[in-house]
Amino acid sequence: MNIIDHIDILPDGASAKYGADAVGGVVNFVTRNNFSGVQTQARGGGITNGSMRERQFTQLLGNTRDSGSELLSFEYFQRDPLQARDRSQYSSNLTPFGGTNFDTLYGNPGTITDGTRYWAIPQGQNGRTLTAADLSPGAGNLYDQYRGTDVTPAEKRWSVFGKANQQLSDNVKLDFEGLFTRRNVTHIPVSSFPLALSVPESNPFYVNPTGVPGAVTVDEGSAAFFGQPTLDNRIDTGNFSLGLIASPAEGWTANGYLRYAFEKQHLIQHGYFNMSALTAALRDSDPSTAFDPFGNGSDNNPARWRQSAGI
Repeated sequence: MNIIDHIDILPDGASAKYGADAVGGVVNFVTRNNFSGVQTQARGGGITNGSMRERQFTQLLGNTRDSGSELLSFEYFQRDPLQARDRSQYSSNLTPFGGTNFDTLYGNPGTITDGTRYWAIPQGQNGRTLTAADLSPGAGNLYDQYRGTDVTPAEKRWSVFGKANQQLSDNVKLDFEGLFTRRNVTHIPVSSFPLALSVPESNPFYVNPTGVPGAVTVDEGSAAFFGQPTLDNRIDTGNFSLGLIASPAEGWTANGYLRYAFEKQHLIQHGYFNMSALTAALRDSDPSTAFDPFGNGSDNNPARWRQSAGI
């Protein structure tokens, strides 16, 4: 913000000056010129209810000469996430507010089901000694879909802006302006991905309380096994221009500009899993390599089934 001299707001169209898209009005940010000196700004703040904090630091350098000027600005900004635990209403269970409980079975430990009946898997055990006698039909294990998530993401951003102009002669002037910004955003949108695992009798940890032979279904969440779903997004943007202004004759001015702009995004989504490999691990009969869906996830080796999706 320290590079802004003023902002022009035009409520009507101004296509002749600003281009064909300026038909419904213009907000024009005009950067500073002829600044000499050093300006430093620092700012910090937070919310009154929650852990979100933000910090900002900016540094501006400028020099003006008879034949030209230079300006360079750097800004760093960091903001913590606003976590769901800081807002009581950011929950899938809205009964405290007179609403409905939208909690799901997708957490850990999971719930065994045959489609109509449910057996909640007990807390505090690893699934290796679990038996059908430890289970009784009833309500399943329910979990808040937003537990451990973010209302707003964490963000880090740094930007560099520079501009310079040089009078090459009485009639020719050279202009340069450039802006580069890198923004890193980290977000936890959901507490877990849903898993509906079909566990065959070949699985060494197989438990079947239904009384019907064959595979059983375990509903649970992926986070205990593969980590919480997290989005890491890096966005790079740049905007550069080089211009030449000439006055070939009295009353006439010719402007020529060369501009280059780009935006690149690199998105990695964590907490995903390879379903083909997971299905094979559920069918595995070797206790040292089979996937155990009845415990707390700590006794599995999720590295063999975990994967990240990059874009």
